[in-house]
Formats: sequence, C-alpha cells, structure tokens
Amino acid sequence: MTLTSKPLAVIVLVMLFGGIFFSSAMGWWATESTKVPVTFTEGEFAGQANPVDIRGSYTFGDIANSFDVTPEVLFRVT
Repeated sequence: MTLTSKPLAVIVLVMLFGGIFFSSAMGWWATESTKVPVTFTEGEFAGQANPVDIRGSYTFGDIANSFDVTPEVLFRVT
C-alpha cells in the first residue's frame, strides 16, 4: 500500500486540528500562561508566594501583584 500526497495531506490536517480540538475539549489547550508563583506550604511563610519562583517572563506588574510589592520599589535603582 502506498500513500499518495492527497491522503497524506488529509491525515496530517486531521491529526493536527483533531489534536487541537481534542485538547481544547478536554480543557488542556491554553494559549496564555498563568503567572501564579508557587506558595510555601509549611513553616513561617506558609501561604505566601515563593520568590524563588520568579521567572524571566514575569512583568513588574506580575511581581507586584503576586508578592505585594509596589511598582515604585521595583523601579527604584539602588
């Protein structure tokens, strides 16, 4: 059995868009990231965001919202 270009193109398109449709239906498809840092689960800081989890994609606004720091403090040059 040989596969010609037309059935192969249909198979590729069905697999591509079928995978997107299936993952969207299951709730796994996300085109935006969530900027929620992990929190401490125990100890003195339990429930607070862990600063070790700050990533390079975080904006100053994300850090200010997650870590209760004012943007003025973040912009200040020492």
